[in-house]
Formats: sequence, C-alpha cells, structure tokens
Amino acid sequence: MIKKKLKNDVMIVHYSDFDLIIYDNKSLKICLSNDEFKNVYALLKKGTSLMELTSLYPTEDVKVLWESLLKIGALIEEWENSYENTIYEKQLYYLESLAQSPIHLQETLSTKCVAIIGVGGVGSIILEQLIRFGIQNYILIDDDEVQIHNLNRQYMYTLKDVGFSKVDVCFTKIKEFHPDGQVSIFKKRIKNQDDLSKIFAKSLPDLVINAADEPHNLNQEVLKVCIEYQVPFLTGSVGISSGRVGPFIDQSTCMSNYLDYLESVQLPKNIKTIKPILGSLGSSNCIISS
Repeated sequence: MIKKKLKNDVMIVHYSDFDLIIYDNKSLKICLSNDEFKNVYALLKKGTSLMELTSLYPTEDVKVLWESLLKIGALIEEWENSYENTIYEKQLYYLESLAQSPIHLQETLSTKCVAIIGVGGVGSIILEQLIRFGIQNYILIDDDEVQIHNLNRQYMYTLKDVGFSKVDVCFTKIKEFHPDGQVSIFKKRIKNQDDLSKIFAKSLPDLVINAADEPHNLNQEVLKVCIEYQVPFLTGSVGISSGRVGPFIDQSTCMSNYLDYLESVQLPKNIKTIKPILGSLGSSNCIISS
C-alpha cells in the first residue's frame, strides 16, 4: 500500500472556525472540527493512505480533503531524507516540488555531465551553482587566466587564484565537493564547429552551456555540434541594462530551426568582430546565471 504525506512546504493557517491549507499559491479551506483536523493533519504529516485515513475517519469530508490535496499537488509518496546532515539536506525538500521521488532525482543529477564553454562572469557562476546542486561531472573549456578585475563578479575565484588558469582553478573547486567527479578541462578558445566536435568525440556531455562571448557567431558553431551529437543546448549573456537566457533546446528539430534563425539574423559580412562591453557587475551576472 503506497502511503503519501504532505510536502514539507505545505502551510497550515489556523482560524477560529476553520483551517487553511496553502501550497504553491493554492489554498484549501478546511471545516473539520479542531480535534479531527489535528489528528488528520498529524497522519498526513507522518504519511498515510486513503484507506487508512478513511478507516479512522469515515466521513466524506476527509475523502474530499485527500482528493483535493492530490489535485493541488500537496501530497508526495512517503520518503525519508537520506541526505540529512549533508549539503543537499535542504535541497531535497525543495525537490519535492519537482518530482515524486526527490532521492531518485538527486541521484540522477549526480550522474550527469555538463559542458560549459567559458567560465567567466556567467559560466563560473553557473558552474558554482551546479556543483552545489550535486552535478559531479564536467567538461570545461576556457583559455583565460584569472585576472584581478574578474573578482568583482566571478565568485568562483579569489585573490590567490589571480594568474592561474580558470579551468585549473575550477577543476580544484569541483574536486573539493566531488572527489569522484569526472572533470575534463580544455585550455583553448572555441572558434568554430570543428574545435568543439573534436572535444565531444572523446567525451559527450548531457548538456552544453555556451557562456562565452567571442567570437560573435559562437552560438551557431556550438549549435551545429549539438545537432550533430543530439545534445541539449543552452546559452546566456549579460550586458549593462539587460541580459539573455536561452532558449533551452533539446530536440533536433528545434535545434535546426533555431540555427536557421541565428543564421538569418547574423551580422553583415563586412562586420568582422564585435567586442564585448567592458562594464560588468556581479549582481546582474548572478541573475542571468541563476
């Protein structure tokens, strides 16, 4: 018999003549007696089944309550948080809102591999969040070294990292959290489809994130490789007063359509380069990276 329980972020508000159950901007007004509601709530918090609940409280109101909680998504299959006292303890409760099995989702995430092209203002923040999210395996591509002016926004790096290769520093930080993670680093700049295809021929990621800002047509070149290897693709960038995320593309037809769009709006051939802007702030980089 599968038991279900209330998700951790379900809120209960007690009024003098009724109770309110709130979950995900949805609410249920409950008019059970105080004692009955307390007992039903205790069972739902611990984990129970409809059969058990209605055998103890054989009323139509209790059955309607169960069905209403299911309808708003406030119930989840009974589970124990085996990640208590780890960095993922609170995250598992958050994952309740995304999956019926937070444990399975976390374990699946730990096996995935993400390729990040450019570990600067956007890419390094994405990487740091993914590391703490539990993703262990990476392909990192960047030819830059850490510079002092990076430190206002690239929180992966500290003063002691200045002058060192960014991907070397990132490798060390990943291993601090995930000693068994598989991490491949490439100290090079991706200029065309060929450069990236050679890397993916050796090791294929589950997701490609392009966070590099040069050359200006890099998204097209990366997307061609993602189409070739059928790998989902995401890109993002940030400016002074605006930023851009996505689109997230995970089907070959969508990839081809987006590639056609990018090539239709590419710059005139007489414009060879576009230099990235100089101004950059940590807070705006964080918004886009998140």
